[in-house]
Amino acid sequence: MEAKELFKDIRAQSHFPDLMTYSTLLDGLRKQGYLDQALGLFHDMQKSYLKSHDLVIYDIIIIAMCRSRKLKDALELFSELIQRVAA
Repeated sequence: MEAKELFKDIRAQSHFPDLMTYSTLLDGLRKQGYLDQALGLFHDMQKSYLKSHDLVIYDIIIIAMCRSRKLKDALELFSELIQRVAA
């Protein structure tokens, strides 16, 4: 979880990560099987940063949910994405 600690340090220094930083961290968490941590970061992003058009982020999380057999959660998130894009 060194990447997550680095991410916290970056934010503590008042630097705000961009979409590439978020997507890289989320994808790394996903690939290592840390779905819960990825979801926690995703929900933090939704509160402060994420825009409806950040499809890369949604793609990473939806794929992670599907691979973890959380298909209902993935479908709900996909529906949320559709609503955000349509708004």
